[in-house]
Amino acid sequence: MLSHFLAIFALKVKALFMENFKIGEVVILRSGGPKLTVSAINTDQTLVCCWFDKNEILHYANFVSIVLKKNRELV
Repeated sequence: MLSHFLAIFALKVKALFMENFKIGEVVILRSGGPKLTVSAINTDQTLVCCWFDKNEILHYANFVSIVLKKNRELV
């Protein structure tokens, strides 16, 4: 019974933090850092994001969507 409750709770927490992202959208990590641009959405719902570092070098990385949030200052 407790495991069922925990599973439901985990789904509700995940839904609270889930956002619908679109390719081309500017996002940031929930923990901070540079602005990232969503460049692809993988079939497993991870996001490929790209960004430039302070030396203007382009980087790409995959992120689980729950660690990202929309950059509200651009809205």
